[in-house]
Amino acid sequence: EEEIQSPPENTSIETNHVTILPTNFFQQEVEVLRVRDGPSASGTTVGFVKVGEKYAFLEEKNNWFLITFEDAINQEVKEGWVSGQYIQPERVKTSLSEID
Repeated sequence: EEEIQSPPENTSIETNHVTILPTNFFQQEVEVLRVRDGPSASGTTVGFVKVGEKYAFLEEKNNWFLITFEDAINQEVKEGWVSGQYIQPERVKTSLSEID
């Protein structure tokens, strides 16, 4: 029988999220923000995320955030960059002892 190792009490996971702020930009009647293939406004649009949704971000560069997201239009899971101008970043440290 395998024993489940419980993590040490002081272990924490840092989860970084961004919440998409109002853009007043609509695609198919849904308020969205463009997600680009690079950390700049000249990057190609790779998809759209819905305003008000929360997404985990992996990296931050020049006030652009790399997120993993499900495309608001075609539901594909992708990675791409969103402008810091339209998001509220949130860095949360969760202690593993608080997770059930």
